[in-house]
Amino acid sequence: MWINSFKLAVIKKDIEKISNLLDEIPKDLSLEQMQEASAYISEALKLLEDMKFNTSKEIVEVKKKIEFIKSSQKNPNKVLDIKL
Repeated sequence: MWINSFKLAVIKKDIEKISNLLDEIPKDLSLEQMQEASAYISEALKLLEDMKFNTSKEIVEVKKKIEFIKSSQKNPNKVLDIKL
């Protein structure tokens, strides 16, 4: 059943499966199933937002590291010029 597959995909945080299942939402869901699906779709959205936030943080960190490496290559004698 679609709803069980969707629940499992959300629990496993399987973004590809979630996306595929969202493309295949059955038209014959009961009101109760639609409400349940809506709740899980909300959870999937939260999951995606969290992943987007974490990815953004990781990108910022990588950019900082790249800038550090670039700056240390320009001044090889000042790689660890730290003042306490």
